[in-house]
Parts: sequence; structure tokens; C-alpha cells
Amino acid sequence: MSGSGVKPKIGPQQAFRVPDNYRSGPAGHGAASARTHTLKDTLYANQSQPTQASYQIKKPQKIGRVKLWIRRNPNKFQVLAVTTGLGIFFSKPIYDIFIAEPKVGPRPKVGPRPKAELH
Repeated sequence: MSGSGVKPKIGPQQAFRVPDNYRSGPAGHGAASARTHTLKDTLYANQSQPTQASYQIKKPQKIGRVKLWIRRNPNKFQVLAVTTGLGIFFSKPIYDIFIAEPKVGPRPKVGPRPKAELH
């Protein structure tokens, strides 16, 4: 149709008809919706009156150097933490000290040290 240059015929629009038994809003007695609310009732329903403390702004909390660096450099921290953790986990001296079972058997003999020759 768009290529042929023919415009579609649109007739006059008819009003939308709402059934006579249709009610908007919640079902029930209509007196509850007639009650008026003031702005004060809505804002301060749990308080009798606003206090000075309700208008105060919290002071910003100080963040330590390490936490600040971690928040600024999350990728570097992750790489550093994983590398350090794996380095400790696969460390031979730490493994020998804390995890490996001691070897059972006689100690290896160490032969006599050769004397240094004097010339």
C-alpha cells in the first residue's frame, strides 16, 4: 500500500462505551474514599511532629587507606589477592612446615669434612 500512493480510509472515531455497572476503585463502602488527607498526615503518620534530628544530614564516614585503595582498584586487588593466596598455598617451605608429615627413618649420615690443606 505504501508504494501505490493510496491512502487508507479512516472513518470517524466512536467514543468508548463504558458499561453502566462498571465501578473504578476498590470495592466496598464509598465513605472511606470521601475522607480527606492532609499533607501533614501523610508525611508524619508515625510521628507527632517533625524533630530537628529528622532534618540533619549524616556526616560522611572516614574510610581507611587500604579500603579506599581496594575500592579504587578492584581488579588490581583481585589479581594481587589471588596471586598471594596461590603463592602461599603452593609454597614449599610452608607446606613442609605445616602440612607435610615428617619422614620416618635414620638421619642421613654426613661424612667427615675434608681438612683444608695448608700450602
